[in-house]
Amino acid sequence: MAESEEKVGDVKDVTCCLCLEQYQDPRVLACLHTYCRHCLESLVEHSKECTVSCPQCREKIEISVDEVEELKVNFMLKDLIENMLLDQENKVNISISCETCPTDHASGRCVDCSEFMCDFCIESHRRLFRTRQHTIISLQEATAKSTTSCKSHYCQHHKEEKLILLCDTCDKLICRDCVINGHRDHKYDFTSNIIDREKELIKDKIEEVKSKQADLSQALANVLNEKARIEVQRKSLTSEIDDFINAQISTLERMHTNLKDEVISDYENINKHLASQEDYLSISIENCNSCVKFAERVCQTGPGNKVEVLSLKKEVLSRLSNLANSTIQDVLFERMLNTFKIDEDFWRSLSKKAFLERKVTADPQQCIVSMGTGAEPGTVYSMFAQQRTNISVAVKDSKKKHYNAPVSVEACVQKTSPEPGEATPLSVIKQPYGTYGSTYIPHEDGDYKLSVTVNGEHVRGSPFKLRVRPKGDLVKMLEKPSDSLLLSEYEHVAFRFKLLQVEWLSNIGVAHDLRNGQQVWGCSPERKYVANKEKTSSITSWKDNDVFDVYLGREEQGVRMVICNKRTRERDVFEGIHFPVQLYSYGRWRPQFG
Repeated sequence: MAESEEKVGDVKDVTCCLCLEQYQDPRVLACLHTYCRHCLESLVEHSKECTVSCPQCREKIEISVDEVEELKVNFMLKDLIENMLLDQENKVNISISCETCPTDHASGRCVDCSEFMCDFCIESHRRLFRTRQHTIISLQEATAKSTTSCKSHYCQHHKEEKLILLCDTCDKLICRDCVINGHRDHKYDFTSNIIDREKELIKDKIEEVKSKQADLSQALANVLNEKARIEVQRKSLTSEIDDFINAQISTLERMHTNLKDEVISDYENINKHLASQEDYLSISIENCNSCVKFAERVCQTGPGNKVEVLSLKKEVLSRLSNLANSTIQDVLFERMLNTFKIDEDFWRSLSKKAFLERKVTADPQQCIVSMGTGAEPGTVYSMFAQQRTNISVAVKDSKKKHYNAPVSVEACVQKTSPEPGEATPLSVIKQPYGTYGSTYIPHEDGDYKLSVTVNGEHVRGSPFKLRVRPKGDLVKMLEKPSDSLLLSEYEHVAFRFKLLQVEWLSNIGVAHDLRNGQQVWGCSPERKYVANKEKTSSITSWKDNDVFDVYLGREEQGVRMVICNKRTRERDVFEGIHFPVQLYSYGRWRPQFG
């Protein structure tokens, strides 16, 4: 009961994110995201150059409209939808439509065709020669068994034959007739016999992806930490700028107030002096006016006032004489010309007095760790016990340029398996052009981790996984080169040999076994071999006791090899070497240990 309820509750899991409806014929893209077939066809029709971008992960996928039909069906979603329909049909009065003629309701299900059918279609199915052997069950039985119990898949080329075999040679599902027609000499087996093996392959890849997912999660954590650090730095800088500018604003406001106060004070003093003079002159004028008016009125009186006029004559003449003889005070103006002066040079350069200094520092995420002389930069190679390797760290800034200023570079190696050991610090020496170097000799085989930090922060990829193979393996490979040097698909290997005596036929390199012989990649005095073809070597000098470093790196297009003469630092580079490879040598060589 709980299982049924869980299925019914999984509605969001069966909804196409393009049409927002229940999946109809769900098809899986190469990125493993699923959409309805008709949604994909519509998406491809509106795309350019037969390329669609997955709406969920934005992966670019080349596909045409006709190729949509060839996409694999998401059988898990299809089963889930069918089981949900059966569950709903049992719980409520909901009918399932016939998938052959949708106008009628289904009453049963063909196990071989994986289709719901009505009574009429069931009868027709049983009458047809091609389908009369098919197993048809009722809806109740289908609910009890679930739609995943018994499914039959038929061959696209031989319609009546079931796909019961997997051709290992072609990695393709086939039927018995296919074996005769096109896979007679191929290696194949029944699906029931190899399904567990194939699932294990998928599980192994799942573990690889989980490991990659852990690395991605760590990288994401680093990004989030960097974002947080940058945000703290942003807030600190903006706060510092605000504090400084606010302080300057306060200074300017005080300057503004002081300058205005000076102007106001100066002009208030001048105004007081002028107001005093204005008051004196106004009173003097008023006195003159009132005296003149009074004297004029005296002069205008009639003959009957002779006695009165004569009696006032003395006062009037005295007042008029005083006014006429009075000295006018000098009107003094303070000839002050105030002007606003500024230090133009200072204010012109003010924008340069405070600025944001963008100082580029060492960026651990751009630093490159390399192993060996002449090796590929940024590659960490597996090595052999007792062989010395040079570890170099190229310190760079965020613009990927060499950073020459002093920094703190630390490196240490720690054994992780089979028996974990203590971390061993390495002596790091500063070298020219922002490079730091160290040497390391692993004394025991096993798995190690190499940690490299710049200013206390791990460089990109650190800690690195470092595999050390037994010393005896290299000796055996030289004596009998029967083992592959690259044991895993993505491994990188480095080893060192000494040439005891130079001969014309002396050769060091690798070989790939073919059915009709070997293909050799390697170098000899004055020449090198690329898939058995002789070419001119870049290593021009060969002497007795020369030491040669060989670096093998696995790439998508095969194996890339670098052979370097340690004395001259000359090197030959080989690309596209077929995997797997074995050691190939001729002449007097021996492994260089210590």
